[in-house]
Amino acid sequence: MNAWAGNYFFYDGIPLFKLSDAGKFEMFSLLQQDAATKQVQLNQNLYQQIPYVWSYHAKGNAVRHAVSKLDFDATPDACVPRETIILKDAKSEGLMTTLPLPAKSRATQVIVADERREAALKILDAALVKRRVTPAWRARLLEMASVHEIQLHNNDTATLLVQLHDDWKQRSISVLLLLTKTEENIYLAAYSEINIGGPSGSEPEAARIVFIDHLATEQNDSKVVLLRREGYETTDWLLLKQAGVKKPWQEIARRETGC
Repeated sequence: MNAWAGNYFFYDGIPLFKLSDAGKFEMFSLLQQDAATKQVQLNQNLYQQIPYVWSYHAKGNAVRHAVSKLDFDATPDACVPRETIILKDAKSEGLMTTLPLPAKSRATQVIVADERREAALKILDAALVKRRVTPAWRARLLEMASVHEIQLHNNDTATLLVQLHDDWKQRSISVLLLLTKTEENIYLAAYSEINIGGPSGSEPEAARIVFIDHLATEQNDSKVVLLRREGYETTDWLLLKQAGVKKPWQEIARRETGC
């Protein structure tokens, strides 16, 4: 049995995943259906199991907050009930868990040196060429791209995180790359997502993909990261796992919220 089994993960109060006894991330709900009336209602038994949650910030350790209540939007025009937890002493913001994550397990982003940035931008440029992004737009995107180093595992080579979002000439783009350094000191794109949207009114705006955090629960845990993909009406919460340095990131769980 995993020592961290039963850890519930939330973001902005929205339920995302629960860590099972087998160490797998599974979806869960704050709601249940009444057997007699078939109406959706809050799961009060679950409420009794999560009296506190821990929140995380850029600086400092995890902070514990008391849970005030569970809530959801059941208005007729709602696409799906919006489930949330409400805290007594703070806003439900950012990543929250029912068991505190070790401080060293979470991702710290550091701006990289010029040499590593150049290596990352070469990979980004090649990826943009494959997507037939015009030279003028590519030059603009390479200038504005954010490149950070993140340590995701003890005694492991740092991963490079490349992100950018842009609207240009009625086009939109959102990019996220996770680059891994091999034993030969070569960076590989272990995860790559490039979303491009067309002119307003003809094609949907590009879904915005962003890195949220590292969700390892133990010092020797495998690398697991949380991403958020925001579309026009829906938001996907993605969990990716990497089994080894030269291995690609694999999606292990997904939760959709919205319409």
